[in-house]
Amino acid sequence: MLSVLARQRHACASLSRRLDLPSTWLGSCRRRLASLVVLAAIAGCHADPVTPVLVSAAETMQVQRDPVSAMYVPAGVPTAAQPAVTVRDARGAPVGQVPVEFRVTDAAGGLERVSVRSDVAGRAALPLLLPRVPGPVDVEVQVGRAAPVHVALLALPATLLDGPVARQCALVSREVRPFRGVERSVAALRDGRPLRIVALGSSSTSGYGLDDWGFAFPYRLGDQLRRVFPQREVVIVNAGHAGHTAAQLDERLERDVLSQEPDLVVLQTGTNDAVQRLPLDVVKAVTLRTVRRLQARGVDVVLLDPQRMPGLGETDAYRRYVTLLDEVADETGSSVAGRYQWMSAVLAAGELGWRDLLLADDTHHTRRGHECTAHLITMGLTASLFARRP
Repeated sequence: MLSVLARQRHACASLSRRLDLPSTWLGSCRRRLASLVVLAAIAGCHADPVTPVLVSAAETMQVQRDPVSAMYVPAGVPTAAQPAVTVRDARGAPVGQVPVEFRVTDAAGGLERVSVRSDVAGRAALPLLLPRVPGPVDVEVQVGRAAPVHVALLALPATLLDGPVARQCALVSREVRPFRGVERSVAALRDGRPLRIVALGSSSTSGYGLDDWGFAFPYRLGDQLRRVFPQREVVIVNAGHAGHTAAQLDERLERDVLSQEPDLVVLQTGTNDAVQRLPLDVVKAVTLRTVRRLQARGVDVVLLDPQRMPGLGETDAYRRYVTLLDEVADETGSSVAGRYQWMSAVLAAGELGWRDLLLADDTHHTRRGHECTAHLITMGLTASLFARRP
């Protein structure tokens, strides 16, 4: 390192003579270069053992178009959901002031480079994400000389993330994950052919208790999708029937659903089974059969789990019917639009109350409850369209 310092001192003197700079500048130059060399040596000692650890990388990120810059910027996303790394040494201690570069490539192929340094706690975060178009976003994180780490993000259309629906549904827009097993529906939206959706369920689907059944979630889903994709035709069939259990839904699958030749079936089930305390293993077996019958005919399936409600809906026994649908989804390669989880989150946060979501019977949805249920499905479908294909 001493030989390096000698060369740097010579470089300062040579530059000072050429430019006829004062002697005070020469001293400053030598001191600064010496500091840089020492820092470089320290960084070099850390370079091999330092490992970037992703501590808060979300699989998805929501963005909206900024009206001033006309670019997409993060919308309502907490800092913890932004791509970030914590730089630690081999013993797990944080390493501050290490160079970190974020290389962001958006769906249009545009590349942005953002260089920062880790703070005293070893943390560095991407301060701003500006994809040019909605779609998948790749973020490559390079920490010092360590191997780069990739983070997959998703930029969604501004029309989906802002506006009255997103605002009144509170937490719905904050965690968006693509649905599994909706290739046929995605192809319809992508290729411009009509998207046919049948909602099969009980009173949560039919709109029981509403003063206007046109506000039931299947119809709201159709309206929301048409707003996001104004050039696409969306056909909705509401096959909800109050009081039906999983077995009764399966019984009318051919008559009420498959006869409509749908691309997608939203299967809302489990609530009446839980209320009647039907055997879990029977409910699961019937639901599995229904999903597999649909998939065998090439139909996409999104499961809609039971709503949360006071009393029974907050018991462990009831929640077992909720998690049962997660098991069905995992076994069939489908997805659940997590109504119970979303309701629990907004109620716990105090963002919405029971009367915002449920009618006075503490069971059936209000208009807002139906609107937000539809929004859960709209967000998942849209994310599936923009998600990177394998």
